Amino acid sequence: MKPVSLAFATIVSLGASSGLADQIVTLPDGAQVILRDNHTWEFAVRTPPPNTQALEQYCYRYAGRASEQAEVNLQAQCGNAGEAWHQDWNAHRAWCLSQPPDLPSQEILTREAALLSCTDQRLDCRRYASMAREHEQQNQINGCGFVGEAWHVDLNGHYAWCLQQTETRLLEETAERERALARCVADRTTQ
Repeated sequence: MKPVSLAFATIVSLGASSGLADQIVTLPDGAQVILRDNHTWEFAVRTPPPNTQALEQYCYRYAGRASEQAEVNLQAQCGNAGEAWHQDWNAHRAWCLSQPPDLPSQEILTREAALLSCTDQRLDCRRYASMAREHEQQNQINGCGFVGEAWHVDLNGHYAWCLQQTETRLLEETAERERALARCVADRTTQ
């Protein structure tokens, strides 16, 4: 397509119609404008490109955690089955990259809840402590800035705290950190 010049810009490409005679126009800077058939125009809402580095880090962590949960499921003979319970790290990563950041977090929590109902407390607390430390590492890597009792890398501290908690409280604490990290990554992918 040959670029068309307007008084305010050169149209790089015309997109699909948004109305009967409306046209979506892509400007050289990537912004999109809707040219209305009544000779008015407005900027189209533009989604910024994702911050691929933050998304890659997030999905790298997700794939590792998902694979680890699948391994625990097998070792503890929990019997959980389905697409979420395979050990294929690459498939978990690819799936994560194709999803909004909050969906992989929900998958981790769903699997974690299933594992908590199957395994003993000591194993659960070792896994909990490992995951809590991993959350803090991701907090630091992504520059999220979360602080407080839940955000540290001390495995023994997380383990000792876990032994004093109910399964519900462990899931709540894990969910809080997962949601916080998902929000942080989502914010970073839109920067």
